[in-house]
Amino acid sequence: MARYEIGIIPRPRKLGGGWILRMTRDGEEVEAGTFPLEAFNGDEVASYNAAQKKGVEWLNSQPQGERSGSM
Repeated sequence: MARYEIGIIPRPRKLGGGWILRMTRDGEEVEAGTFPLEAFNGDEVASYNAAQKKGVEWLNSQPQGERSGSM
């Protein structure tokens, strides 16, 4: 059974801050997303929430398996 996970990590300030979403299957990254602060008018919470929402949507779209999020 495949194991699906998401992780949200800080994006370096020198790159504009915000968050990076990583989506993995069995430990291998299969998709990623960037949520820069500038896209959210500098609002870190809104940026994080958007990353989390996309991650949860991705998890829910995967076949039945083990799912977890490490945020």
